[in-house]
Amino acid sequence: MGRARVLSRYGLRLAADRWDDSFGPRTPMAQAAPATCQSCAFLIPLAGSLSQSFGLCANELSPADGRVVSLAYGCGGHSEAAVMPTPPRPAEPVLDSTAVDPFPLRPPTDSGSILPEDTTTADLGHS
Repeated sequence: MGRARVLSRYGLRLAADRWDDSFGPRTPMAQAAPATCQSCAFLIPLAGSLSQSFGLCANELSPADGRVVSLAYGCGGHSEAAVMPTPPRPAEPVLDSTAVDPFPLRPPTDSGSILPEDTTTADLGHS
């Protein structure tokens, strides 16, 4: 390989165990996730013997962003997760403040069933 030292199979296995403990299928987030990282578009596959089990997360909304994750890991930031649209805001109430509503002080004279009395000939009650 052109290097003085290389990672042993044992060291590789220890690294894989660490990664699996942090971002593996047994974590609470992975248990509640809608899908696994294996089908996520944000997964960057690794090269070599670890490519069958691990990849790199490139989702900025994921808690595993920039970390090695198990292909069986999952989070809420999956590329196929349904995005809930924001609910529409109701329109502002329309107030017509330029018009004036007429409110008469007395009812109209022709609105009742009794004819109005003639006040010019009425007896005032004194002599």
